Amino acid sequence: MTVSPNPLVLCNGATMNLVLNSNVIGTTYTWSASTTNIEGSFILSGDESDINQLVQLQDPMVVGFVTIVAIPRANNCDGDPVTIQVVVNPVPEITDVNVSAETICSNNQVAISVVGVPSGLSYTWQAVNVNGVTIVGGVTSGTSTTGNIDVTLVTTDPLVAGTIQFEITPIRNGCTGVSVVTPVITVNPIPGTPIGLPISEICSGECEFEYFSNAINDRNGVRLGSS
Repeated sequence: MTVSPNPLVLCNGATMNLVLNSNVIGTTYTWSASTTNIEGSFILSGDESDINQLVQLQDPMVVGFVTIVAIPRANNCDGDPVTIQVVVNPVPEITDVNVSAETICSNNQVAISVVGVPSGLSYTWQAVNVNGVTIVGGVTSGTSTTGNIDVTLVTTDPLVAGTIQFEITPIRNGCTGVSVVTPVITVNPIPGTPIGLPISEICSGECEFEYFSNAINDRNGVRLGSS
């Protein structure tokens, strides 16, 4: 009798779909199982060749185990028992996501910190709902094994604010948890260098002004002239 793969590694809530095979035609099987941290609804014995059961952890954050001993029988003869190990891994879960600032200036860094359970998680991330923002370096996705994600953001238009979010997914031992999206991060443009009016040189105590008049001066004073 052969069983492949052995051990069988599953995620919490998956179906075993364990098929027993033999190269002897007409082989039947009996099997019994023992469990650790598996819900009590799991059937502990049977005679099926396809052990198709749902495995659910009692404590969803602790690894569970199923040990199955299967005995093949053909032509009134019992074969050697085969032990099959099933490992049931928790589905990881994000419990908290923080961003260092929800509003930053263009070309500044934002730090995202992620906390999840159980321990030993890694996180994949990707930029989503991007509007007028670019990540410096052009990278729009990645993986973090620490839960810390640091990116520098710039506006695509130097005069217009933009927004961006990040979708983060927890992964552990081949099991993928539910993704979480960060709050909206607003990136404001940096004001440009002020442009001053041209200034001509004057001496101390002098005023510079332009005076327009159609007055006509003579030595007796000022008299108004005609346009």
